[in-house]
Amino acid sequence: MERFEGLPANPQGAGRMLRQSTEAAARQDKPDQSVTISGKRLISIVEDDSAVGESLKRFILSLGHASSTFATAEEYLASELLRETACLICDVHLPGMSGPDLQARLIADGHRIPIVFVTGCFSETIRARVLTAGALTYLAKPLDPGALIACLEKALAGLPS
Repeated sequence: MERFEGLPANPQGAGRMLRQSTEAAARQDKPDQSVTISGKRLISIVEDDSAVGESLKRFILSLGHASSTFATAEEYLASELLRETACLICDVHLPGMSGPDLQARLIADGHRIPIVFVTGCFSETIRARVLTAGALTYLAKPLDPGALIACLEKALAGLPS
C-alpha cells in the first residue's frame, strides 16, 4: 500500500495528527473556506461543523492533496470546484439538502464523483441507500484515519496525478 508524504507510518500517529488538526481548527477564529494547490487532486469536503471540516481539510493537505470545504450541499453545488473534485467527503446530516440528497442530485446531473459519507448518527437505512446509489463508503465519526486513507486511496486509484 502506498504511503502518503507527511503522514506518520503508524495509525496512532495519524490519529494524533487528525486530533491536532481538530484542536487547531477549533482555535481558529475564521477558517479558510477553500484551499487549492496547483497540480494536486482536489478532495472536497461538505461538513457543517467547521471544526470537523477544517480538521479534515488539514488532514487531506497533509496527505499531499488539495482540499476545499463547504458548509452546505448547496454551497458545494454552486462552487466552481464541483467539476474539479476527484473525491467528495460528505456529512450525511447537513442543513438544507442532506448528504444523500446531494448524492442523488450529483448523479442526476451526470457527476460521477467517488463519495465518502461520514456521520455522527449511524443509520443502516441511510447506509444501504447511499451505498446502493454508488457511494464508496459510509464511515462513523469519530473517523479512523487509517480507514479514511484507505477509502481515499481506493477513490483516487487510476486517476491522473
